[in-house]
Amino acid sequence: MKRRDAGSIRERSKGRWEIRVELGQGPNGERKRKIVQFRGNKTEANKKLRELLTSLDKGIPISAQKTTFGQWL
Repeated sequence: MKRRDAGSIRERSKGRWEIRVELGQGPNGERKRKIVQFRGNKTEANKKLRELLTSLDKGIPISAQKTTFGQWL
């Protein structure tokens, strides 16, 4: 059963949304979360949030850390 507070969206400015997904707690007890910046409308932002939550439910790892350009290469 999915937690009620597992994710949220908020409008940062017109057409820009911030999507937050709670990933649980780290080894030292601090909260881990993934924050995604998204451009589009509210319906699309809700769809992206559902996709992220579905990935978590399926066990697909979502990293809370940002990937640097050097790591990406």
